[in-house]
Amino acid sequence: EHVIGRTDAEIFPADIAAGFAQNDARVFARNAPIEFEERAQTPAGERIYLSTKFPLRDARGEPYAVCGISTDITERKRIEQALRNVALGVTGATGQDIFQSIARHLAASLDVDFAFIGKLIDGTPKRIQTLAICNDGNCIDNMQYDLCGTPCQGVVGQVFQFIPQDICAFYPGDNMLSRMGFESYAGYPLFDSQGQALGLIAALHRGPMRDAEFTEAILKIFSVRAASELERLRAEEAGRASE
Repeated sequence: EHVIGRTDAEIFPADIAAGFAQNDARVFARNAPIEFEERAQTPAGERIYLSTKFPLRDARGEPYAVCGISTDITERKRIEQALRNVALGVTGATGQDIFQSIARHLAASLDVDFAFIGKLIDGTPKRIQTLAICNDGNCIDNMQYDLCGTPCQGVVGQVFQFIPQDICAFYPGDNMLSRMGFESYAGYPLFDSQGQALGLIAALHRGPMRDAEFTEAILKIFSVRAASELERLRAEEAGRASE
């Protein structure tokens, strides 16, 4: 009932409807099928479609209408972009640069406000030393924090944790969460080749996070590179200490 009897200009914003009309006109002008990648704003947010449009012809072969079939490829495009970010984030850098690259590209892959990599500092209480932090697209100064009472406590040496919203209600004692306005959290543990805890890689967002399965997959891919680099640096430090 929202579509029948209405034109695209009555259904979609003017710029989007104009883009559809332009594509239709190209099909008319060429009098042949054309494939387009089209975007539309829906109640569920922006969606991306792969549209095949073709002319309907009369008895003389003249086009009198355009018919189209559109397939929603939003998730496919999102995964493709995430994989591009993964590739950029895990190649072409070493040492501190790789951690900053991972943090930036992790934030971009998950479209979140904040991402970081942290290493575990042994002692009592246990603490995390960040190796790289990306906040709103920019790398900022590293910091240390107590592990106890934070969402990272259930991640380090343990398992993936995903809190899609209302994180401050779960961790009321973590002042940084409320101070920076975070609402959601995802973290993945880092282990060395012997299965010992190294630290974690995590993402936070000032809005809700969706799709725990996708988020875990992206964190897991980045975690492999972060853990291997962290283990390599630890081995170098041990070698220098031994010398």
